[in-house]
Amino acid sequence: MMMRASLAAALLAALLPPTADAAATGPFARPDTQRAALVGVQLAQAGGRADRATATGAPAMSAQGASAGSARAGDIAIEGAWVRGAPPGASVAAGYLTLTNAGEAEDVLGGAEADFAGRVELHEMTMTDGMMRMAPIEGGVVVAPGATVTLAPGGNHLMFMALERVPEPGEAVSVTLRFRDAGSVKLMLPVSAVGARSFPQ
Repeated sequence: MMMRASLAAALLAALLPPTADAAATGPFARPDTQRAALVGVQLAQAGGRADRATATGAPAMSAQGASAGSARAGDIAIEGAWVRGAPPGASVAAGYLTLTNAGEAEDVLGGAEADFAGRVELHEMTMTDGMMRMAPIEGGVVVAPGATVTLAPGGNHLMFMALERVPEPGEAVSVTLRFRDAGSVKLMLPVSAVGARSFPQ
């Protein structure tokens, strides 16, 4: 139970930016204490499930000529991808991006891999009865034809788990995204300062 509580706290620390109240009274004062406990329950229910989407088997494509945080996989454009900096010793970190489908058929972001994390999951965060709930996104992130989908702080996100090392603010890390139809694409994600709320400039 102690390990679950610690992991819950680490997850929320990766997702929620520090506030003045938190600095004064502890990292999960007031409602955040309940949030951490609830995330611990959700993790226990999830049972460490790995991503359930199937890979296409397509070879990973390099993001040739792409700037950090941007790439293209088939009809899917990836923009503004980044990793939020995590404190030293953290076991998790969160990533965000925007997907735009220029094709005539839907595609699905089914999963991801990163060399600095033991596994990567797609997570959603919802508010229910005043409580923040987090869970794996069943079936992946659907990107409809002509649609733009954004994974952003406070909402859906990439969760880098079992970190083998904590990404350093200012560096760029390699992440491979797996799409159902477009295949796999590798791109470099810049790492922001700890607690940042937007793409690092």
